[in-house]
Amino acid sequence: MKKLFPFVFLFIFIASCAPSRYVVPLKRGEQSVSFNMGGPLINYSGLVIPVPFTSVNYAYGWKKNTTVFGSLHPTALAYGVGQIELGLVHRVHYFEGSKIGISASPVLNVMLDKWDWNLRVYPQLDLNVYWNFAGDLSRHCDCPGDKKASAYAYIGVANWIELNRTRANGQPQPQNWLLAPQLGINAGSALWRYSLEFKYMGLFSRNDEVVVSYYNPISTTGAIGVYFTVYKIFAAK
Repeated sequence: MKKLFPFVFLFIFIASCAPSRYVVPLKRGEQSVSFNMGGPLINYSGLVIPVPFTSVNYAYGWKKNTTVFGSLHPTALAYGVGQIELGLVHRVHYFEGSKIGISASPVLNVMLDKWDWNLRVYPQLDLNVYWNFAGDLSRHCDCPGDKKASAYAYIGVANWIELNRTRANGQPQPQNWLLAPQLGINAGSALWRYSLEFKYMGLFSRNDEVVVSYYNPISTTGAIGVYFTVYKIFAAK
């Protein structure tokens, strides 16, 4: 298995570009536990399926416009690569009349393999624009949220920074700025929420020169990712 580490590490890195954890911050004092599954689309046994990578996340509404969170990736851990995320999401601005908001989410991704203790750190910055087309999650109050349904759609981009000069297999690192455009929808109540996100990863990387058979009818570069997330929200006390 150790000999397969460069491939496993590279594959996990490509698939580990997880969905936006939080586009709209929680209310102050709220807590959330979430689970997501998904990854890049691949051809498998005649079917097109997303890689079933998983992650679990905990978040806390730290301030009125800021939520902090941390994530663990169980699937990557099963392959011998520990991966965690530590980050926050901050509402930069909200337009009351149109119910359109802008948020930014800096994240630190840390990956460590169990064979050579090879440590990789990837700073990340997600920028999203969202629209509350049903309800209004951005209207903050220090009170338990109502149970009426609400929903928002968003579009944005995830920016990963590669700090290493070489890849896990020792080859030179061709690019240090990795972009991943994304769009999604999030809906639910004050207690349970559900999110579906589509992400375009590896914009400038060829997808027809690797071992994994990625499904991308648009181009020979990049991979299309699909993610589904379930959130359990705990109201502020």
